[in-house]
Amino acid sequence: MGTATSLLIQSKYFLPIFNMAIFDGPFRLYFAQSQEAEALRMYFELHEVLGEKIRPPRSGSTQDRALFVLMYPDEQTFAEHFNTTATFADTLVGESPVVAICGPVWTSSSLQHIISRVEEIFDSAAPTSRPLFAEA
Repeated sequence: MGTATSLLIQSKYFLPIFNMAIFDGPFRLYFAQSQEAEALRMYFELHEVLGEKIRPPRSGSTQDRALFVLMYPDEQTFAEHFNTTATFADTLVGESPVVAICGPVWTSSSLQHIISRVEEIFDSAAPTSRPLFAEA
């Protein structure tokens, strides 16, 4: 397990309810089993937009930065970890961005906003410490 993943699992943002995951290169999507259909939808939408950007680092790379997407199952669980009324938020864990999404389902508009921001994170050369999302 990489340093980035270890830091995430030990952070206040990671919950035992995240018992399922999709790993694809530096992209990590964690969710509850009950959210599998929505998680697959999110993954395929992100994969469509990001395409080749989601791939393992070149062999020999020392990069240990990942982009984590955490799909919280409900508003209460999300609110316990993020001080916002928005339906999504973000932070950094180490140098890795964490995008948190309040479930259980998302509108097309909020999904597009999330996808746009994840694409922006993938395209950025360095992590940012500013809030990535505002109320949609």
